[in-house]
Amino acid sequence: MKRLFVVIALTACSWPAWALPAPGQPAPPFTTVDEQGNKVSLEQFRGMPVVLYAYPKDDTPGCTVEAKQFNAARDRLHALGAVVLGISGQDAQSHREFKAKYGLDFPLLVDPDRKVMKAYGFWNGLWASRKTVLIGPDGRVVRTWDDVKPQGHDEEVLAELEKLVPRKAK
Repeated sequence: MKRLFVVIALTACSWPAWALPAPGQPAPPFTTVDEQGNKVSLEQFRGMPVVLYAYPKDDTPGCTVEAKQFNAARDRLHALGAVVLGISGQDAQSHREFKAKYGLDFPLLVDPDRKVMKAYGFWNGLWASRKTVLIGPDGRVVRTWDDVKPQGHDEEVLAELEKLVPRKAK
């Protein structure tokens, strides 16, 4: 009896689209809109640290934990001059509902053609991966996080920001 074996090799893990930008490199420029339709570009945050984090889907357990923790850390983030931007594959309506449900105080970026997510290595071909890129005030990548665990990720990012931003004299 002959057996037929079908082997499907998924090499997505080796696709360049999955690669996060390397620390020290200029962050890929982007322009998109947020959940309200406001134009958002990386350039408008020049001079500020930017936390750009990708999450798979609005209002799912891990994504909610991560978003709520970044939101709870907003005073500490603002004190360091940082802005947080979330991005996933949902549309503006989904982002508005998610933001309103949890009182989120930062923009959720809409990326219908996945250009931003692909440029940053956030898109795996099917959905947004849970990854974060910290961009310095000079527009260069400072640190990346791959395969983020939502619980406590805000503290990891804050620790890096505290190294990046000089303390103000008392």
